Amino acid sequence: MIVKFDSAAKAEFDETLLWYGQQSFEAALRFSAEIDAAIRKIADEPKRFSRTLAKCQRCELIRFPYSVIFFAIAGKIRIVAIAHHKRRPGYWRRRV
Repeated sequence: MIVKFDSAAKAEFDETLLWYGQQSFEAALRFSAEIDAAIRKIADEPKRFSRTLAKCQRCELIRFPYSVIFFAIAGKIRIVAIAHHKRRPGYWRRRV
């Protein structure tokens, strides 16, 4: 499946990776690896993830308080947010 990040989602990933990198290089590596693993899971089985109120789907990370918010349409995955669980809930809805 083709996976594409919206520019805002890519910016969120970059910002979060930078923040973790300032805390610990190892934490940044773990965060990046967990995002990669989540994207692989999404690409392999997008239907397994629950829908949100905005009709997107959500894949929660295991070790970090973030979710990958995405749409699966016609064999393509569109990632609309890398959303922190406690910051501005639902802010990404305006992107869909």
